[in-house]
Amino acid sequence: MMKRVFVVGYGYSGTSLLLQILGKHPSLFESHGETKFFDSFPLLYMRFGDLRDDELLRELIELVADVIVGHQVIVNVAGKQFSNEPSMQAVATRKRIWNSATVNRDLGTIFRLVFDDLTVDSGHDGWVEKTPAHVYHIENIIRLIPDARIIVIVRDPRDVLASKRKRRQDVWHSNRYADEKRVRKHLEMAYDPVWDALAWKAAYNSPVFTQPLRSQCHIVRYEDLVKSPATEVRSICSFLDLSYHVAMIADTYRISADLDKTGHQAGITTDSIGRWRSSLPPADVMVAQLLLKPEMRLFRYERQKQPRLVLVFLPLIILRSLADFFYVYRERLGLRGDSTCLMSSGITGNAYFDCRAQPRSYNVRFKRAQLLTSRHEGSPTVVKEALACNLPIVSADVGDVRQRIKHIDGNIIVTPDTPVHFATAIAQTLERNQRTDGRRAVTELDEALIIAKLIAFYGRLCRHD
Repeated sequence: MMKRVFVVGYGYSGTSLLLQILGKHPSLFESHGETKFFDSFPLLYMRFGDLRDDELLRELIELVADVIVGHQVIVNVAGKQFSNEPSMQAVATRKRIWNSATVNRDLGTIFRLVFDDLTVDSGHDGWVEKTPAHVYHIENIIRLIPDARIIVIVRDPRDVLASKRKRRQDVWHSNRYADEKRVRKHLEMAYDPVWDALAWKAAYNSPVFTQPLRSQCHIVRYEDLVKSPATEVRSICSFLDLSYHVAMIADTYRISADLDKTGHQAGITTDSIGRWRSSLPPADVMVAQLLLKPEMRLFRYERQKQPRLVLVFLPLIILRSLADFFYVYRERLGLRGDSTCLMSSGITGNAYFDCRAQPRSYNVRFKRAQLLTSRHEGSPTVVKEALACNLPIVSADVGDVRQRIKHIDGNIIVTPDTPVHFATAIAQTLERNQRTDGRRAVTELDEALIIAKLIAFYGRLCRHD
């Protein structure tokens, strides 16, 4: 029986070490690097669309094969650097699985069929894939690959923060990157104690810890793995119904945030445990312990008492985090200056837009439709945002949605608002696969017009006084 294993966990938690160990099992075929497959569904849907098209199905199969063996990077599918010239190995895989792939044309099935074929072709009985971000997609993985086995690795969040913080510093001071690439790397490896602690919390607050998914997941602490590798690896092998081999933990190297990519430290060591005590600022330690108190108790990480004086800095840390998040959000998602296509006022609940700009938001660019299933709404901001970005809207008949979208082709009001009718409307919208002309419906919300109206209003008040 084919073994299908996923190694997941928050970044800097030891997923690479665990993949090295499992990859040494004689029965397992390992992917070359991170596939990022389940984390890239928006990109894949945008690039390949309707898999009933045989040509698109062919391209997808060959892409997945090349991603697994390391000939292609999945995030390139939306960029100019993407090449649809497959390797000979990918073409061979596509030919072997074509009949099976045409029966079930969904992303999960294609991934499984391709990985299974490459595994058999390499002479193995199972495969293992490692993408840390897949920790956020465990439910989806099990839904699409029901017999998947998930190995979840957990590490002390304070050590995770310490590693992320050091890696960010190394990027700025490294001579390996040109200035432009250094800025991009800085954004990719952005560090913030508040947001990173919340991301760690989200990674391990999932149904993986409850039944029935718990039976398909095995949780291992990084600290236990490096302290007692033989014991932990035996436990993992037992969970996977695999035999244990001593070679799995022999000659293993560890890639550390403290080493550059040319420096591999031999052996499984414990010297990374508790490094936060000397490298993480007390304020960052306090933030992590405050936000992650229940999770740290669950995973048996003892909290350290902090001086009360550190509490004084908490508001400053939160303000800095908000400012850093806004900067990263703008830089990473392409929302700079006059390129901003929409803004929202969280205080008033109203939206105003720069209707002269073009949409560059990551979220909107990769969306194919905006769905609104609410039973009660007033004047939903999300609808105005979708209109401003010419995004097709599928909505229940609530609030003022009908009035706003009734003159725009490509939008659908669903009545009655049953799941079947919503599904039909969504299918129609995706099949149409076109942007709308919704921007003209929100021109009265243009930022310049709103400002002019406010100035005129206050001017009248002053004259009245």
